[in-house]
Amino acid sequence: MDKDERIEDIALFFSDKGKERRCWVSHSVYTAESRFYGPVDEAMQAAIVSQNSLAGGPYYVTNLANLDAPGEGPNDQAGSNAQGAARPASAQRKEIKVGDIIVIPFSEPKNAYLVPKTDYMDNAICPEILETTGADLRFMANTEGVVLANIPKTDLAGMTCYLLNLRALRWRK
Repeated sequence: MDKDERIEDIALFFSDKGKERRCWVSHSVYTAESRFYGPVDEAMQAAIVSQNSLAGGPYYVTNLANLDAPGEGPNDQAGSNAQGAARPASAQRKEIKVGDIIVIPFSEPKNAYLVPKTDYMDNAICPEILETTGADLRFMANTEGVVLANIPKTDLAGMTCYLLNLRALRWRK
């Protein structure tokens, strides 16, 4: 299967003051050394997507390592389980704020990275998904209610990526 350059990028859907927003969080952004959060703990390992509470709102954890290999369909036999080694924890973990996302990459199932909300809301860091290029993803997120998926659709839509739809999660205080 041919794979495009977005194979491990995240198509992120979220709400900002009641308005739908969507952006690309590239693999290089969410695995940047500056965003390293630390080794994955047991609760993060078990989750695929979880919404956790802080005073004032939620933050999110998504474990991409619990999905099929990027760009491969659920019936493909060639999938592999990445075995990336855990890196030592920093002296102190970064502070998590409301709206932040912790990502566990497929290629590093033992390591977590923190993507602050300020970063994914910044179009210079995480470019907007345009209607013309993201219509299929928007349909899946809004109409089908997909929360997290590995999209291996190069044959249909010309793209492969992860879809993370935070708008489909309900926040309970």
